[in-house]
Amino acid sequence: MAVTKSTHTNKLSLNVQHDYITLRTPNGSFTINRYGTKATVMDEESFERLNEFVDSRPNLTRIEIMEMLLDPEVLSVLYPGWGTEKRDFKVGETVGFTDPRVTNTFGPTGTVVKVSKSNLVVKFQNGKTVKVPVSLVS
Repeated sequence: MAVTKSTHTNKLSLNVQHDYITLRTPNGSFTINRYGTKATVMDEESFERLNEFVDSRPNLTRIEIMEMLLDPEVLSVLYPGWGTEKRDFKVGETVGFTDPRVTNTFGPTGTVVKVSKSNLVVKFQNGKTVKVPVSLVS
């Protein structure tokens, strides 16, 4: 059985499992383990900044690095939108996109078909229905 330890501050929590550590914020999570890092519901630029932060501290343990990220001032520099309130999406709502990965393929707007915690299923004007991360909605 894995040992689990959780640390909470304000809107942030750190979940420590046997081989990975996850920083949870109201708007996404960042996980580090011995194989690398991953993020959910986080924009690419913030993910890259967090990766650079981790890589630039080779003399610290993973837990020490992640505990540094529990400081809201440190995290705000690396992930500016971490503390903003989540937007509530409703089925039938029209949403817009500015990210070229979406707009170049599907178009700038679409209609929400299904809402989940970190993704939306959106029907675009070209008729395609696609699962899109909430972080890509403008």
